[in-house]
Amino acid sequence: MMTKANFIDRMARCVRLVGVPLGLVIGLIGMASASGNVDMAAASEQFKKSCGTCHTTDASAPPRQGPNLSQVIGRPSASLPDFEYSTALRDLKIIWSPETLDQWITNAAKMAPGTTMFYRQRNADRRALIIAYLVKSAEEKLN
Repeated sequence: MMTKANFIDRMARCVRLVGVPLGLVIGLIGMASASGNVDMAAASEQFKKSCGTCHTTDASAPPRQGPNLSQVIGRPSASLPDFEYSTALRDLKIIWSPETLDQWITNAAKMAPGTTMFYRQRNADRRALIIAYLVKSAEEKLN
């Protein structure tokens, strides 16, 4: 299991290597604090159960019904060239962070009226597992 110190060290490397915005790093550190004891097997299972039909985190896989979520943390919305996004998502113009993903998974239609993503997860614990999986998945790909 990754410790909070290891996570912070790796995020600091991201800042140095790719110029990740400081606000994003603070958000990720907050996520690490909140999910420091997350069972990553449970997080992976929750992602597969809730998101896996439409999304993948395998960087080499093509998009499914939804875009590939490999390294989604820190990525601008609607930015993958091989996916046809809804106008609502193209117009959203945000950077995906744990906070924006939480809002999105809670109610995408409220965040971007007209989006084609209809999935909603009202359960905060399940959302936290999904987001922890996406954070961890992005972090692992930086190594």
